[in-house]
Amino acid sequence: MHVPLLVLMCSVSAVPISFICNHFRSELTEPVILAIGVAVLSAICFIIWLGMDKGKPIEPLYFPFALGCFGCAIDMVISMDMDGFVDGFADFYLEKGESYLKTSHGLYINYWDGVVHYAQYLYMVTAIYWNGEYRHTSLYWFGSMMNSIIVLLCGAACGPHQLRPALLLNVPFALYPLYVLHRALRTADWSDTGLRPACLAGLRARRFPGLADACLALACIATACICLLRAVVAVGCNHPVCRYLAVDVDPYSGDAERFPLFQLLTYAYFLAPFLLAVARALLAPATGLNIRALLDWSLVAAGAVAQGQFSYTLAPFHLRTPFARRVPSQAGPRAIFLAINLCVALVPHLVLLRLRRLSKDLSVSDEAATTLRTSDSRKKDN
Repeated sequence: MHVPLLVLMCSVSAVPISFICNHFRSELTEPVILAIGVAVLSAICFIIWLGMDKGKPIEPLYFPFALGCFGCAIDMVISMDMDGFVDGFADFYLEKGESYLKTSHGLYINYWDGVVHYAQYLYMVTAIYWNGEYRHTSLYWFGSMMNSIIVLLCGAACGPHQLRPALLLNVPFALYPLYVLHRALRTADWSDTGLRPACLAGLRARRFPGLADACLALACIATACICLLRAVVAVGCNHPVCRYLAVDVDPYSGDAERFPLFQLLTYAYFLAPFLLAVARALLAPATGLNIRALLDWSLVAAGAVAQGQFSYTLAPFHLRTPFARRVPSQAGPRAIFLAINLCVALVPHLVLLRLRRLSKDLSVSDEAATTLRTSDSRKKDN
């Protein structure tokens, strides 16, 4: 059987499994829920192993991606149950498993997982099976996945909800993205081989950036400053500007669930330094603009921001968010809130598009790249 079809069938099994477990929820204890989760995940790995073509070498990524598809289906069922689209599927897990998922932030993390991550898993599994290219997709997925895991687990650990054994089911979902990143970076070619030498030399010889690069660099600097300011607001700064942002514009940043706090801290510690590095590279290409390295990390940053902004922007509008922490109804503060979040969401993707265009403009054909590599190797031999 084709592995992608088998992965899809295993993920669909999440619906009857959830329904059966919820039917017997009065008899399920917290350790039993953990044991059921471990058993189901192990069974999926075993089924995927049985379905592999015996004449081909085993592809390790099939197993985590199959588990990811099943987890995405579970998350989608939980989200739809919480919003009332279905009933009788996830009560047991929200009561005795991961109760912090009942929050608005947890809800939108699950929606993103159940739609975007699910599509990415299926695409990557299919690409692996047909020997297709999925490296850039895996980097974008890694950023999105790690951002959701960091915010979810840190917010759960520091929030008001009781931690239960089912939290341990997130451990494989926190570890295998690191292996996927390792696989993607191991095949990375960040050298200048394959780039047009004349164009690359001309780009790095420029003393001043072009207008588009200068505007994008300024946008990166502004967005980095916004990320740092929002983190300062989230930790409770008493400056009048910070107080205005925390009370009148973005009261959700001080939510007791702590998911917003860790999202803003993640931006401050990871996104802001990356944007400043990109701004420096765009403003001073002569210092050593590595197009391919920046392109890879821009994929990671864009994936993280897409997931983070989806949850952070929509959560304060949901009814599960306490009224005092929702986006103000006044037009002015609401416009500022949306403009800030739109800026944070768009700038990393503009960086990604610019670097992809720059890489495409500088790249030569595969035959020319092979010739360049051969020439370089001969020079080293001589």
